[in-house]
Amino acid sequence: MNKTHLGQILDHYLENFDTMNVDPSTEWYKWKIAQAFPAAMDRALEASADAFSDALLQVDKLTENLVDNKTTQPFYGLCKMAEQEPEEVRSLFRNLYADDGGDLVVRSKKIHDFVAKSNDLCERCFPGSFRYKNDAHAATTYLFLYAPDENYLYKPMEALDFSTYVEFYEDWGRGEAFHLEAYYRMCDQLVSAMQEHPTFLAKRQELWEQLHLSPEEMHPDTKHHILAVD
Repeated sequence: MNKTHLGQILDHYLENFDTMNVDPSTEWYKWKIAQAFPAAMDRALEASADAFSDALLQVDKLTENLVDNKTTQPFYGLCKMAEQEPEEVRSLFRNLYADDGGDLVVRSKKIHDFVAKSNDLCERCFPGSFRYKNDAHAATTYLFLYAPDENYLYKPMEALDFSTYVEFYEDWGRGEAFHLEAYYRMCDQLVSAMQEHPTFLAKRQELWEQLHLSPEEMHPDTKHHILAVD
């Protein structure tokens, strides 16, 4: 990885930090979502079969544009599938969130299994629909929001642009060939660089105070994985 280029990115991030994180831009919402998501998802997964779809929809609404957008709505699609097959959708999430002991090979398989099985279910419930299809971005986002300290958010185009600029040449593939381990290695290197930056980690706390945001509302992000994504 080109540390000079990475340092330039960190410097530019700090230069534009206030612009990105005050109205109308509110990128700090990621910390707020990550704080609320795990408990909301746990409540949904414990809901009865009849209530599960509605409970999952409330979790989906928390995520704003991190999963769904105007073109594709994989999370909303799972909520709709849960109206027909609540236990299958519940099982998808429970398997995704099952303890893997930190083994990224196992976690990568869980992601691929989630995508494949959710899309098989989508084809049964909504034949031919592309809008409700899940992919590696969606599955890693469900993981990231549930356990940010152990995971990173994956946005394919942004990640590729970043890797090109910092000259990280290890290929993590795409689609069914996505390699979680390689992508996480790049993110880990980014976090290490942030931790070595003298003022980088203090900037977020300054913003919370500036915007009068309650620490209880924001994920503490002690591993700085949300900050890395930002």
